Amino acid sequence: SLASLLRDGGDGTGLAAVRFAKAALARARGADASKKRAAEAEATEAQRIADATNKVDVPAAARDLRAFLGDVQRDVVVVQDFSRGPIKNRDEGVSALRTLAPLLREARVVVLYSTWAYDNALTRADDDLRDTTAMARGLQEGYEEYARALQAAGVETIAIAPVGAAFELVREADEARWRSLFARDGYHPSPAGTYLAARVIHLTISTALRDKGGAEIAWHEDDGPADLADAARRACEARV
Repeated sequence: SLASLLRDGGDGTGLAAVRFAKAALARARGADASKKRAAEAEATEAQRIADATNKVDVPAAARDLRAFLGDVQRDVVVVQDFSRGPIKNRDEGVSALRTLAPLLREARVVVLYSTWAYDNALTRADDDLRDTTAMARGLQEGYEEYARALQAAGVETIAIAPVGAAFELVREADEARWRSLFARDGYHPSPAGTYLAARVIHLTISTALRDKGGAEIAWHEDDGPADLADAARRACEARV
């Protein structure tokens, strides 16, 4: 979750994930070198980024994330909470985003990845998440509150990627088709669900950058499902 990513003490799963990603990146960079050389390079790079990070006025809890991001140019930052976070732990999510705001203000666009309600015929979700319509509505409301919190914290351009709304459009039209968007666990997306999410995120980012005077990012023609591309388009247009 966003909250665990920034939780003090370094024992949260979010910080552990950041450390794991750092290690994986270092291993990838040093794949053709000796272990000693890779370790030395990692230590040097980590120190360089840490020195630069500590000169910047951001909350201490956000510094590990900044160190991971390093000097990458952040035209677009996509933020997603734990799938139940905007419903179950909304206040924690808002607090985490306020902490992240000094970093997020550096991006041209911050995209909030508004996720989907589970296929509860398959999941073992909490009883209060079993109503798919209510869960979808709760997630949407949560991400809208996250957007307001970031705006109040001075983040200039925020766009919500309505992936969950696109899933709901598919469900309203054809429940069997909607179920095809999920993997076997009912939580994670199938290839079809991933395609739908990708179309929504692409449209959201492309539109936000275009509105800021940038070049529109084209989606190269493919043979993906036309009905899902249409659901993505309609979900994004509904947010305009």
